[in-house]
Amino acid sequence: MSLEGGPRLMKILLIIFNTLVFICSGVAIGVGLWSLVSDYGAQDLASITGSKLYEAACIVVIVGGCAVATLSLVGCCGALMEKRSLLAFYFSLLIFLFVLFVAGAVVGFFYKDDLEEELEKEMTMTLLERYDVDLDNNDENQDVTDVWNKIQNKLKCCGVSGGLTSTSSWLMWQRSEWFTSQLQFEKDLVPTSCCNTDGYTFDQCTRRNSDTSQPPQNNQTGITTENPALYSEGCIDKVKNKIEDHVVAIIVAAVIVFVVNLLCIVFSICVFKQIGKQNRVV
Repeated sequence: MSLEGGPRLMKILLIIFNTLVFICSGVAIGVGLWSLVSDYGAQDLASITGSKLYEAACIVVIVGGCAVATLSLVGCCGALMEKRSLLAFYFSLLIFLFVLFVAGAVVGFFYKDDLEEELEKEMTMTLLERYDVDLDNNDENQDVTDVWNKIQNKLKCCGVSGGLTSTSSWLMWQRSEWFTSQLQFEKDLVPTSCCNTDGYTFDQCTRRNSDTSQPPQNNQTGITTENPALYSEGCIDKVKNKIEDHVVAIIVAAVIVFVVNLLCIVFSICVFKQIGKQNRVV
């Protein structure tokens, strides 16, 4: 005997919500893939951030989206066939995923500041120790070099953090292995990817400036004027903004799936109970 009245309505709502979950999961998978492989995505930035957490988060979203999409099909089948065993399996796994989601969100919230601190530390390390170092024998250092050049050139920044007179922005390059290993008499003070080439030459940006009020110099003391040929702002804030663009998209997709999943748990338990009552009556 099929469910009738209110229980039948709950069954229909469960099917509808599972269909929405399936669609939302597809969107979440798409967002995860975009965050993983797009420009300034997880794979692109992993080499200079030194952390696989961002990349792992994207993979979790993709795998989780696939799991939830598959589970939504199980929920639809359980509701359509009115099988308590399928519904029990469905809402048990759904509750498990729900708990994992909450735990992951709590961990991410409490470790957010630590992750930002780690990001700056790792960016500093890759700049000082791995940029343009032993490229013939080290593919990872080649990746670091390529990503640093891409970020500085495209985001119009130089170094890690701070501005014109900071020792952690453009001036940091003069403490790097890249700078130390240069063989020419007059060394480049910053890489060419730090340079604004729109109307300016690389020499105006990378070589010692005769105007001591402008960078680049080997000492920030007395520097008061921007050099229009040089990007003097550090990159970390711009990198974080790019990461946040992806993270916001992931969070929105995850929250939608989370809310719809919560409704699915409620309706699946209700339908499960109604099927049990009907079987006892029959």
